[in-house]
Amino acid sequence: MKDTKWTVDLENQTVESSDGWKFKFTHDKAHAAWDGECVRYPELEVSELARVSAMKARQAGDAFREALGRAS
Repeated sequence: MKDTKWTVDLENQTVESSDGWKFKFTHDKAHAAWDGECVRYPELEVSELARVSAMKARQAGDAFREALGRAS
């Protein structure tokens, strides 16, 4: 599997991957946490989506947290 490049847009609170994934993050102020939701994914076989979706969500969350850290 090739390395995925992630692009973070802090203004819109989104993270997009070079291979077609997009996550939207919302701030849960009550728990001082960020929640991510997959809003777009590439057309893949169901088995492939199941295999990689958790990894992509983790990578997107990592990219978002890194960008937040650099911005503060």
